[in-house]
Order: sequence, then structure tokens, then C-alpha cells
Amino acid sequence: MPVRTLGALALALAAVLPAPARARPDTRLEPRPWPAERRCESCIPLRFGRLLMQLTPSEIAELLLTEDEEAPAPTVRQGLQFLMLSPGGLLRPYQRDGLLKPLGVHTNRQFLEAIGRPPRAGERALARARQGEGIDNCESYTRSSQGAISAFWIKSPSPGRQRIYFLVDGSPTVYLLAGEVTPAFLDALLSGLRIAELP
Repeated sequence: MPVRTLGALALALAAVLPAPARARPDTRLEPRPWPAERRCESCIPLRFGRLLMQLTPSEIAELLLTEDEEAPAPTVRQGLQFLMLSPGGLLRPYQRDGLLKPLGVHTNRQFLEAIGRPPRAGERALARARQGEGIDNCESYTRSSQGAISAFWIKSPSPGRQRIYFLVDGSPTVYLLAGEVTPAFLDALLSGLRIAELP
């Protein structure tokens, strides 16, 4: 699989795409409530790595599950793609670009939390990392947490550019839900999301 530098791809996109009218360079990481568990008689259990979802057949039909080495650039995606990134798949591009050391982060959670505040003057590494993840052009950046699972949503003004990172405490794997994610679909997914038992 070809190696892709997330930061370089995102910067290239930023150069040719106009910034959305609702861009918020001062975006901060904010809490988003975890939805209550829904009653769903038609739901089917679907396991993806350590995540166990309860979704309806129509919701499952919208998902494309795949494994990938690194997080792809935040480009427009038709439909929904759920990726399981290899350990280091989120951080590796930024490490290659020399951005992690100035940020002082070593874990996926530290990184996703670090980019949740606007950079101060001179914090170029933070500014580039936020640009690479599309934080400066997003409507909001939120975190929903329940138990050992956290979901970080970079909500884009463009429907096909949504990015939601899922972390499980104690696991180096990052899960990325990308594409045309709606609040209703995310709430449906979170409402039945659990950690799958290890075999």
C-alpha cells in the first residue's frame, strides 16, 4: 500500500479549495453527549476490531469496513467508510513531518486532545496539525465518551468530509468513520456501541 503523508495532502487540498464560509480557526474541543441506548428489535450485532455495534440492516448497508495503514486526507467521500488504522496510523505522518515532538504528544488521545485548542503565536506545529486534520475549517470539534470508548468528531461544513475518530482505552488502534456521516447516524451507532470481548 503506498505511503501517504496526511499533512502534505491536506495542505495541497487547502491550496486549491476555498475555505468554507463558516470556517472557525478558533475551534476548540467541546463535549458532545453520548446518546441513550435505543430499543432496536431489528438491529444486528456487527463486530469491527474491538468495537461491537448494533445497527439495522439498512444502516449496515451504508458502511464500508476496511483496514488501512494510515488515516487518509480529509477528502470528500461518497457514503460511509469505517477504517481500522494500523497502530501508529494516525500519528505516523505527523511524526515524519517532525510535528509530534513540538506538540509533546506520544499517544493518539494526547494528539486528538492537543489539536483541540487554537495555536498561540509561534506554535507552528500545532497550526499545521490542526490544518492537516481540517480543524480550522470545521464547524465544530467534539468528543463523546462512555466507559472506555471515546469518539472525536471533526464536523465539516461539507457533508462528505466528516471524520470521527474512535479510541478504546488501552488499545493502540484508531478507528475512523469518514464520509457522509449525519448526527442521526452517529447517534444510532453510539447508542449501541460496546467493546467486544477478546476471543
